[in-house]
Amino acid sequence: MKSYVLRRVLQAVVVLFLFSVALRALLDAMPGDPTLMAMFNRPNIKAEDIARIERLYGTRDPFPVKYAKWMTMVFVKGEMGVSRSEGGRPVSELILEYSWNSLQLMSLAFALSLAIAIPIGILAAVRQHSVVDYATGFFSFLGISIPSFWLGLMAIYLFAVWLQWLPPGGMTTIGAEGGGVSDRLHHLLLPVLVLSVQTIAVWIRYTRASMLEVIHEDYVRTARAKGLGEGQVYGKHALRNALIPIVTLLALSIPELFSGALITETLFSWPGMGRLLYRSVINKDHMVAMIAFLILAALTLVCNLLADVLYAVVDPRVRLS
Repeated sequence: MKSYVLRRVLQAVVVLFLFSVALRALLDAMPGDPTLMAMFNRPNIKAEDIARIERLYGTRDPFPVKYAKWMTMVFVKGEMGVSRSEGGRPVSELILEYSWNSLQLMSLAFALSLAIAIPIGILAAVRQHSVVDYATGFFSFLGISIPSFWLGLMAIYLFAVWLQWLPPGGMTTIGAEGGGVSDRLHHLLLPVLVLSVQTIAVWIRYTRASMLEVIHEDYVRTARAKGLGEGQVYGKHALRNALIPIVTLLALSIPELFSGALITETLFSWPGMGRLLYRSVINKDHMVAMIAFLILAALTLVCNLLADVLYAVVDPRVRLS
């Protein structure tokens, strides 16, 4: 397994390099001049200031020079640069702040989805063609089909406007000093519920399908013939094998904890990575966009490797070579 992991790591380095080159080329190809955008709100800016901004951001440099400067700054000097669109704040500070906000939102949605979807999916498979199974299937298809922006708007209208149980957005109550944990959770509840609906629906379908594939296998019938209870048959014998594709699905969902959810974060005014990535691309803030997308790509590659390793751990028949 060590040689397999080492080979995958080396492949990941090459992939990240090619990804960074393609990403920088795409960002440079976008219409709009970052220098002109920086001057937009400063009509009295002087020519020497414009030249200084161009030298600072290297907007007039050829693409190979731009990329070489960025590589040197990040991987040689260990610096991430500053954000042009966020008031000159360090990129590292922005990434930590916004990713922490997204982590709070996405991890709660992830945990809630996991706690609800897996048991319900197993129950739907065990009681196939029952009322529970049909109700679960109806909810799953409904949750997958409903657009997140529409669901978010309806949730805001119902719980924030009509019932006035929950705040419509933001991280803390306006005017509250620091907010506190309870206030933060109060603001998190609505976006977490909206994010969880579609994830729960998808994971229920995966869990049910995976469980149905194994409960009719010979080893399950043998375990039942030995006199084992239904709990042992399903929990010890069937579930272990049913979890194999689910583990892969869960591992590949981990990058979402960092990347955030653009629509939900925008709808509920939650300052997370989704909104930061969107603003950095629209404003041609290359320093922020490059680092954020590169971290996201690295997380995706790591989680792919993690999924393969966990696959081998869960299923001893799999050999990584």
